[in-house]
Amino acid sequence: MAPELENHWFERVGRGFCAKPTSWQGRLLTGLYTMGVTSAAWLLVDRNLIAMAAVIVLATVIFAWIAAVKSRDGLG
Repeated sequence: MAPELENHWFERVGRGFCAKPTSWQGRLLTGLYTMGVTSAAWLLVDRNLIAMAAVIVLATVIFAWIAAVKSRDGLG
C-alpha cells in the first residue's frame, strides 16, 4: 500500500508486545483505555471483584487487538 494511504496509530518499540502511540487516534485510544480501566477499578472494587476483573480483561483484550491492527509492524 502507498505510504500516504497507511493509517497507523501505533508503532512497535523494541522487542515483544510494546507499542507507542504515533497519532492523535492512538493517544485518544490509550486515554480512553486508561479511563475505562480506572473507572472500572474505582466503581467495582467494593462491589464485585470478578466483575471488575472481567471488565479490565475485556478492555485490555479490545485495546490490544486494536493496537495490533493499527500498528505499523504488528505487535509480535
